[in-house]
Amino acid sequence: MCYCFKMKLAIIEGSSTAYGTGSTEHGGWAAAVHRDSLRYNETHSLNPLIVTNLAVPGKNINSVNKDFSEARPSHMTGKNGASLLRILSVGQNEARFGPGMPGPIVSPSAFEGQLIVFAEATAAEGGSAIFVGPQHVDESLTRPCGDTGWTIRNDYIDDYSERIRTVSTEFDIPYVDVKSMFRLYRPSDVLAADGRHPNGFGHSLIHEAVRATISEMHFLDS
Repeated sequence: MCYCFKMKLAIIEGSSTAYGTGSTEHGGWAAAVHRDSLRYNETHSLNPLIVTNLAVPGKNINSVNKDFSEARPSHMTGKNGASLLRILSVGQNEARFGPGMPGPIVSPSAFEGQLIVFAEATAAEGGSAIFVGPQHVDESLTRPCGDTGWTIRNDYIDDYSERIRTVSTEFDIPYVDVKSMFRLYRPSDVLAADGRHPNGFGHSLIHEAVRATISEMHFLDS
């Protein structure tokens, strides 16, 4: 008997939202995607989707690209014959700025350039990608963010979201527009008490949208 299957690998990359901060369940939307991959026994046995969450609070697009080019072991790329899907959740950490800083920690133009680097590196591996955009924040709680000294403003979030959309269109990468989804609700309905991370309901909305996108790309049964 021959057990022949082709592994599919989904890598979730980004910062605290993808990490699961603000969720009432451990791991937030990314952990829910992982649970989805285990739910379909036949698919998982014959054509498994392996989900790995590499998101870390405080990370930004620069460090995501650096890790992929320099530190990613070979089994985490498409070079081992697996179908590779990279799910990138960015746009909020890059938009923050601290006292005395003239602008965001990653400028909008540099952010767009790093998105292109991400897209090109993914294509070079024969992989696919999904962009998960940032959500608006409650500015009454993010100017500054508690005692962190960091400030996050929605006008910057808007700029970064549009740059994600631009690169998404250029490289034909699906874009989960979290900002637009969350606009259908009051901030308190979708944001945690800190005013910047999704709460449990917010994470569930992101999960539903990401799961639908993964299914459309045939990485996961619907």
